[in-house]
Amino acid sequence: MGNKQMNINVENDDVVNAIGELRNDIRIMSDTMSKMQVVMDTGTLVGTIVRPMDSALGQLSVYKKRGI
Repeated sequence: MGNKQMNINVENDDVVNAIGELRNDIRIMSDTMSKMQVVMDTGTLVGTIVRPMDSALGQLSVYKKRGI
């Protein structure tokens, strides 16, 4: 029983280039998304309503526990 060896050469430059392009696209998309702002229909930035919303939800919870 002799050992047979086969060499296979594969060109994968297209795959490597595609991965590089994909990484660049993701970087651009990430930069763009980090600059986005979510606003309410009133024009108020969503993050600015966190404290008032938290307070209102807390008050509703108190009322519910009291049966109001």
